[in-house]
Amino acid sequence: MEIVSKVNPSEQQTGAEKLSKRIIPLVGKYISDFKMISYGDRVMVCIPGGKDNCGLSDVLIKLQKKTTIRFHLLAINLAQGQPGFSPEILETLFKSLKVKLHIRCQDTFSVVKRLVPKEETICSSFFRLRREAIYCIARVLDVTKIALGNYKKDILETFLLNLSFSGSINTTSSKFFSYNKKHIVIRSLSYFRKRDLFVLASLKKFIIIPCNLSGSQKNLKWQKIKNIIAVWGKSYENRIDSIFNALSNIIPSYLLEKKILTLSINKFYEFYI
Repeated sequence: MEIVSKVNPSEQQTGAEKLSKRIIPLVGKYISDFKMISYGDRVMVCIPGGKDNCGLSDVLIKLQKKTTIRFHLLAINLAQGQPGFSPEILETLFKSLKVKLHIRCQDTFSVVKRLVPKEETICSSFFRLRREAIYCIARVLDVTKIALGNYKKDILETFLLNLSFSGSINTTSSKFFSYNKKHIVIRSLSYFRKRDLFVLASLKKFIIIPCNLSGSQKNLKWQKIKNIIAVWGKSYENRIDSIFNALSNIIPSYLLEKKILTLSINKFYEFYI
């Protein structure tokens, strides 16, 4: 679907430029803070068709022109056999952005529908198959970095999901190796909120292809966490930012991890005794 904006074209252009000027430095700072991109990198942006990855491509294109670090940018779309999906829409968009879009077809939709019972959640199987396909494409295209779109709220949702249902304190990392150790996966949108990119997509009239597979089932744990965060945001506006900041302000010795506690006590005795 096309995101339609109600403002006139001149206001759209001005608004998009202003928003881009605010977003680009944040993305650049995050990339710099975590040393995500190096000179000569081949960065592959994965484009399922959502506003986040289309916006990420647009931001990286502008950042590529401004930064002194020279890197090559390419985009891929994995056509997964979902009914109604039309990659030709994305081809038109990326032609206007002057970025080569590589479209690869792999029918993970039929595989997931065939193997996963209707009463079970299909997200994990869907994401695993998609991730493996993306790594294979990255190897064929000889890329060094794989860029994914994850926002501040995505990181917070993963953290609360693991905290609530897995009994562990962890979330999506800003940078990590793929399972085959051949590529580095980066998430460079984590310093700002999803609504910023939604507005940018609206102003630029990006064509958004809705997902009717992952995350579309009812009563998912992920959706319950989203609802909790939405309620928190209404009762205390800065709570999301506060919890996000806490993820980079960890005091391990005040947690209940046995190895950390034992190590801290041993260091205490070594120093004072």
